[in-house]
Amino acid sequence: MAAAVFGDFLRAGRLYLEAAVEPGDSEVACLPDAVPPLHRLVTVLSLYLEDLARYGEIEAAGRTDMQRAVVDAGAALRTAAGCLDRGAVDLRPAGRVRQPASSRARLLAGAAAELAVGRDLLHTHFVLDPAGFAQERSEWAPVVTSLPVARALAAECAAWSARLGPFTARLADLATPYMSGALAGQLVVFYPGELASAGQWLRAASAALRPAPGAGPARAEDTGLLHAIPAALPPPRQPLDPAESVAELCAGIAISASRLRAAIHRHPDTDGWSPRLTSGGWQWTARSAAITSHLGELALRSLAGRAAQLTGVTVTRTQVESTAEALAGMRTAWQQVGVIWNLFITERRLRPTLAASEASDLLLRMGRLVWDNPQWTPARADRAPRRDPAALAPGPAAFAAVVSATHQAADALARAAAADTAAVQAAARAGRLQVPTRSLSARYDIPRAFAPAPPPRLRDLRDAYHGAAEASTHAAHELGELAITLDAPSKALALARAAVPGPARRRSGPGIDVRSRRDLPRAGLPFTETRASTVPPGPVEQAVRQHGISDPVVLRRAAAIDDAARDLIALAGQADTAPEPGAHQNRAAVLLAAHSFPHDPAAGPSVNPIRPASRPGGLSPGRSRTRES
Repeated sequence: MAAAVFGDFLRAGRLYLEAAVEPGDSEVACLPDAVPPLHRLVTVLSLYLEDLARYGEIEAAGRTDMQRAVVDAGAALRTAAGCLDRGAVDLRPAGRVRQPASSRARLLAGAAAELAVGRDLLHTHFVLDPAGFAQERSEWAPVVTSLPVARALAAECAAWSARLGPFTARLADLATPYMSGALAGQLVVFYPGELASAGQWLRAASAALRPAPGAGPARAEDTGLLHAIPAALPPPRQPLDPAESVAELCAGIAISASRLRAAIHRHPDTDGWSPRLTSGGWQWTARSAAITSHLGELALRSLAGRAAQLTGVTVTRTQVESTAEALAGMRTAWQQVGVIWNLFITERRLRPTLAASEASDLLLRMGRLVWDNPQWTPARADRAPRRDPAALAPGPAAFAAVVSATHQAADALARAAAADTAAVQAAARAGRLQVPTRSLSARYDIPRAFAPAPPPRLRDLRDAYHGAAEASTHAAHELGELAITLDAPSKALALARAAVPGPARRRSGPGIDVRSRRDLPRAGLPFTETRASTVPPGPVEQAVRQHGISDPVVLRRAAAIDDAARDLIALAGQADTAPEPGAHQNRAAVLLAAHSFPHDPAAGPSVNPIRPASRPGGLSPGRSRTRES
C-alpha cells in the first residue's frame, strides 16, 4: 500500500467542496447546519496562510512580493471566519437532541476535515524542541517552506476561496428576515449582513492571492511537488525476498533510499566522539557506495539500448549513456575514498548503524536488479550474468521505474557523502583519526603503534570526500533530469531538491586542514540554487550565513532587515525628486524599524516558518513559540 501524500487529502477535500457548493433546491433546508462547517473550513484555510506568512503585518506592509499577498489574504480569511461565526446564532438548548446534518453540511465538514488532516501531514515534518521552538524533523521540512510549495499552496487557497465566496453569498440571500422567520422553529437566528460580508471577504482573499506579485504564478511542477509531499514518518522496512520482481525491486530500492535519507537526517553525527563514528563504518559506506553506483551504471548501460527500441520513451540513448558516465565518475570517486581509509583508523574499528543497514538493503536490491540471480550478493561465489535488457525494461513504464530506482539510490548516497564529510571533520577536530606510525616519515619519532593523522593526510581525506560528494551530486542531478523528462516516480524528488535553497558553504574548522581551509562539499544540496526571494542576499544575511547559522528563522529575519535597508536607501534616493514623501510611507518605515529593532526584547512578534498543527474545535495542539533573532 502506497504511503499517503498531501495530494491525497487535497484531492479528496476538493471533491467534497465541489459537491457542497453545487447549487440545489435543498439550500434553504440546509442553511441552519451549513454555516458552522463553513466557518470551520474558512478557518482552516486561514491557518494555511498563517503557516505561509514569514513576516508580520508590519514587516509585510513594505513588501511587494507574494508575502504581502499572503498576509493580506490571511487577514481577509480571518475576517470572513469572524463574520461567519457571527452570522448564525444557535439558540437551541445544549441538551436538546439535534437533527442529523444535511448532506451539504456533511460535505462541507468533510472538506474541512480533509484540509485539516493535510495540514497535520505538513506539520509532521516539524517538531518542538525542549525550549518550545519548531525544528526540522525530516529532509522534506525545507521543501514544505520552499517558494514553489508556497506558490502552489497559495494558489490552492485562492481557488478554494473563489469557490466559497459565491456560495456564501447565496447563503446570505437565503438568510432574509422572512426566511429566518420561517426557520424560527429551529431556534437559529441569521444575520444576512454578516454572511454577505463573509462572501465579500472570501472574494477579496482570492483576489489578493491570484496575482502573487513578485513570485509568479504557480506552475504545474509546483503543484505536483505540493501533492507529492509525504508524511515525515519513513516507510517501514521491506525485508528482502528472493522472489521479488523487477517492479518490486524498484519499489524496494525507493523504500531503502528513503529510509537511508531518514536515518541520516534523524541521527546526524555532529559530535566527534559519537560511538557511531568509526573508520571501519566510513570505509564500509564508501565501498558500498562504490558498488551501488557501479550497479546503477550497469543498469543505465542496459537501458541505453532499450531507449532506441521502445516507443514512448522520451529520452535518447545519448542522454542515458551520458548519465551512465556520471555514475561511473561517482563510482571512481567513492573507490578513492575507500582506498584512502586504509591509511586511517579510530579507537574502534566498526559499529553497526541504522544507516549501514539501509545502505546494505539498497546495495543488495540494486545488485539483484542488474544481475540475473535472486540470491545475489557482492561475494564472488554469487556472480551471475547480466539481466537481459528486455527483461529489465519490457516497456516505457518499467524503463522509467528503473531510472527512478537508480535516481533514488544516487540521491541517498549523495546525502550520505555530505553527512560523512561533516562527521569525518568532527572526528578530525576531536583528534580521533589515527594512522600507523610506520607509515609516517622518519622525522615522526613517536614511540607508539599509532599517531595522530598529520595535516597532509587529513587534507587528502578531505579532498577525496569532496570528490565523492561532488560526483554523487552530479550523478543525482543527471538522473533527476532523466526522471523529470520521463515523468518517472522519482520526479517529485528531483523537484524537491530544486525547490530548496542550499545553505551557504561553511568554512572548515581546525582539524582537517589547519593551513588550507576549504568549504564543505556541495553533496546532498539541491540541483539548482533557488531562493525564497528573487533579490540576492544582502550584507546582513551574508554576514549571518558566514557565521555558519542555518536557522531559517534567523535567516529570514536577516533577509527582512536587508529588504528594509534596500527600501530605505531607495526612499533616500528619491529625496531630491520627491522631498515630501507620503506620510503613510514614513509611518510604515518607522513601524518597520521599530519592529526589527525593538527596545524591549519581548515586544517584537514572533516569526515562524511553519506552526505546529492546530485545528478549530480542539483537534490538535496550540501554536508553538518561535525563536527571535
